[in-house]
Amino acid sequence: MTWNNTHSIENNSTNGIRFWLHGYQAFIFQITSPARLSNDSTLQVIQKMEQHIFELDSESPYFHYCLADLCLMQSYLYFLDDELLAALTAFWKAKRHYSSNTEKFPGFLPNQKHQFIDKAVMDRLNDVFANKKETTQPIGENPLTSFWHATLLKSAQDLALNREIKLLGFLVEASFDRNPTIVGSNELDEILHDTSKGPLESFAIQMALKKNEHYIKQLQVLNQADSLGFNQRLNILNLYLGVAYLNQINPRAEMYLREFLKHQQKENLVAYAQLKLSWFYLLNDKMEFQNCLQKINDVSNPRTLEDKQAKYEIVHVSGWNQGLIKSRLLFDGGDYRQSVTELLKMKHELPMLSKGQKLEYAYRLARSYDKLCDYGKAVKFYQMVVNSEPQSEFYYPAYAAYYLAGVYLKLNKPDEAKVYFNACLQKDSPIYKSAIHRKAKESLRQLN
Repeated sequence: MTWNNTHSIENNSTNGIRFWLHGYQAFIFQITSPARLSNDSTLQVIQKMEQHIFELDSESPYFHYCLADLCLMQSYLYFLDDELLAALTAFWKAKRHYSSNTEKFPGFLPNQKHQFIDKAVMDRLNDVFANKKETTQPIGENPLTSFWHATLLKSAQDLALNREIKLLGFLVEASFDRNPTIVGSNELDEILHDTSKGPLESFAIQMALKKNEHYIKQLQVLNQADSLGFNQRLNILNLYLGVAYLNQINPRAEMYLREFLKHQQKENLVAYAQLKLSWFYLLNDKMEFQNCLQKINDVSNPRTLEDKQAKYEIVHVSGWNQGLIKSRLLFDGGDYRQSVTELLKMKHELPMLSKGQKLEYAYRLARSYDKLCDYGKAVKFYQMVVNSEPQSEFYYPAYAAYYLAGVYLKLNKPDEAKVYFNACLQKDSPIYKSAIHRKAKESLRQLN
């Protein structure tokens, strides 16, 4: 398709929308792609399309409308990269375009989709930049949830727009992890029984369910997922389904992990999938897990955090223990009580465990007791990990300090929480250091 360079308002409108669609296609591909590459290349495409539209200098109301949309896409991607200043800049550019449209074309207002994105990002900006302290939400819906419901109601007659706004709710839910829950049980039940979900909807919904620890429902969505009804699954969903089954200690995990590896054309997430497959084989006493380890070693330049995690894990393969791995998977699948049961079965093995394994044992007990709201036991085991000898090759002490601070917040002991958020910042955490330290700093900022 070639671009028409004549400068009539009609042609400029057409060209502007084509440029916008090109940017939107890049954006959608990025957030659903199994490759999970850096956002930089996608941002470059979107910014190039933004520049093309800007050069049209059209008098059409779609001119600022499309520019605003591209700016919102950039803001979203910058948020995912924690580039908060860039995200803020892109967001305010979008606001300026909306203002320009309001002045020139009073009857041409942003549709409900843009109003919802605007509200979601504003709530996030207030949380990050306005130095708001965390407060307990009053009984009832939070403002963003209320706005989402109102927006869905307004768009009820436009089925395509209504479906897109519903999808955006799940994307916002999954992306901004400090936002309160947006999607309620009624919407969950409705979407779970909707057999016409497309791949992007399945991707967003299962991410939102995972964030809110609805693991069985996540598995249900993944089982239903195909690509727009053509029974061709997005390959990334095979990986998510395999991992979800693995966390349920379900033998079907092997089939979907192998299916992902069979169809994955790029190196990204291969090491991570092989790691999960190796754990499946380890739990089932199959020697194939050695082949998986070799394939993880063969990944020479891991780019995703998941692949870097896999490379980190096999450095400590000598410390792998069936009981610890099984407890970890059960925890990731939300079965916290059974996770504790598996660990307690190992008590007789403790004298034979290495220092690193004992550290992990206490950490996993603490995490499960924390989730079970048995805070007395959680504090005891978290403190054991935090006060252990320096173990710079493990991430457990830094994370234990962070989660222990969280327990003290639940117990309404902010001074103790500050002590352990600061303790987290003093401890190294290979591979995960920047993420956990950033969370600790943000929590301290909100407490001060």
